[in-house]
Amino acid sequence: MYNPFDFEALYKEAQDAVKRSKSTEDWTKFGYTDFEVWKEDYKKGQMDLYWLCTKLLHLDLIEATHRPITDDLFVRKNPYIEADNWKQAVARQSTVKNRLLLYPRGSFKSSIDRVDAIQWMLCFNNIRIVYMTAEDTLATEFVELTRAPFEVSDGHLLTRFQMLYWAHCIPAKKVEDASLFTSRAKKEDVKQPSVRALSLGASTVGKHGEIGKIDDCVSNKNSGPMSNAESRKKVTQEIILARSIVDRFGYIDYVGTNYNEDDAYTALENTIPDLKILRKPAWTVLPHARAKNIPELLPEDVELLFPVDGAGVERLTFKAIMTEWGIDAFICSCQLLLNPTATKLAKFTEAMLRKAIIPHNQLPQPGTYFTAQAWDFAKTDGSGSDRSVGMNGQFTISGPLAGRMFVTEIVRGRFSKSDLPFQVANLALRGQPVQNLGIEKSPGADFLENDIKRALVKVGYPDAPSIEWIPVDNQKGAKNARALTLEAVFENGQIFFSDQIPEEVMKEVIREFVVFKGDSNRKNDSVDSCAHLSRYLPKDIAPPQTEQEKMTAAWELLAQKQEYEKMFPYNPDKDSDVWKRDGYDRRPEIVPAPTHWEGLPIFPNIEQQIYGT
Repeated sequence: MYNPFDFEALYKEAQDAVKRSKSTEDWTKFGYTDFEVWKEDYKKGQMDLYWLCTKLLHLDLIEATHRPITDDLFVRKNPYIEADNWKQAVARQSTVKNRLLLYPRGSFKSSIDRVDAIQWMLCFNNIRIVYMTAEDTLATEFVELTRAPFEVSDGHLLTRFQMLYWAHCIPAKKVEDASLFTSRAKKEDVKQPSVRALSLGASTVGKHGEIGKIDDCVSNKNSGPMSNAESRKKVTQEIILARSIVDRFGYIDYVGTNYNEDDAYTALENTIPDLKILRKPAWTVLPHARAKNIPELLPEDVELLFPVDGAGVERLTFKAIMTEWGIDAFICSCQLLLNPTATKLAKFTEAMLRKAIIPHNQLPQPGTYFTAQAWDFAKTDGSGSDRSVGMNGQFTISGPLAGRMFVTEIVRGRFSKSDLPFQVANLALRGQPVQNLGIEKSPGADFLENDIKRALVKVGYPDAPSIEWIPVDNQKGAKNARALTLEAVFENGQIFFSDQIPEEVMKEVIREFVVFKGDSNRKNDSVDSCAHLSRYLPKDIAPPQTEQEKMTAAWELLAQKQEYEKMFPYNPDKDSDVWKRDGYDRRPEIVPAPTHWEGLPIFPNIEQQIYGT
């Protein structure tokens, strides 16, 4: 059975070191003349991360702010777990192997991360930890700060931490390689150090560990405002590739703050299935103030995460956050509020819209799509009011155009309450069969439901789908958030408009897109209607991107079409005017012309009557 610690030998070694350094006064003050007290604190430092941070390494933490990190997110270690060897004990510490900590800058998240690395060494002498950061210098600094508590200087008294964990301590001297640290307690004959520093993108050949600390790999250089989508994608790929340095039974902690809405942290959330996430912004806006813009907020409108530290020093106060917002709102929204989209407004250009207009002969083939309709109703039909806008869209589910939407018809205008139901019904009739019929539930819109149903019956489409009432989101930024989602659809090449849409209609739609402002409630009817329509895009169908993917999808569609034609061969009679359209697949009944009337012959022409046949 694995028995990692000989406490009597460890106590004697620490006791001798205390005498040599003349630290007996503090030894007595902490009660360590009693072996059981010393042993209890030794174990406490191994198993209580918050206590290790605050009592032994003197971080000025706050319980409400930092206990969720130390107690709930990071692995709660127990080196005394039943196991056959230390590696098996490490593997059994937790079933969750990946963790993501997103806290604001200046909230001590990286400091706690370093103490967590120290605690791993205190629990498992032979463990190997790898720090990875965006730059070499930062990773090396992390190693130096991790080494510092273990360094003992000549002529200096021992710290309480060193009195407990003397077996790990080393003399304070200039080291040849600051990016490495090896604990004195490391006994296993493995040349690799206890702690190693690496930068993102550096070679990982021959480097391994049981613990990975991916701390601040996302930086202002590789993911900030001056970066592009390609560079941010590269960071994500490098981080995922670097995971291989950590043994499968080990643990990886990702620590940092957001720099962009599509940075590596967002990608990791969508990539790693067992990722445990702790995210807390510098403030949480209280329910009564969620309709306010950030500059309108007052101190009583928010709950602060870390206004003062354990020493009473001001940290992320309301004033400090507002100051940062005034200097650079985008950086503040990323680094402190952990919400990169808080300041981003959707922007559409005429070129973006014009590029999405395609010839009608490039619309998807029947059988590869379903049709949906979405409406944004205006509140009134007055001359100065917004317009009601409805759109029919074809959503492809197979073939080379899969995962895209094609707007085939747009209806917009200031319709009266009596005319509006028929506009909805006629648009549905022209797009039938319609699978989804969505209407924004603006004030009073649902009162038209029965009128719309009656109009559908009158125009000849009684089996139209039930209306799906789309809830109205009146929170600040909701309209902009919908438009940002729609903007992404445009950028991904997933939306197109038929050239059969009248030019005067399309011209007005383009104008409304171009002048759209996410913080305004006027003249955005087309954007809203289109955003509502895009909600029906299939989420589980990825559009074919490469030519090979498109060709494969086209061949699959052709194969399906050929199979259909084998089962249901073409019948030319169906194209004739006399073919019955009653739903039954049969030839028309041809009644022969009569040859007699009341016993007398009927002659079709006069020549036959005179000369006979």
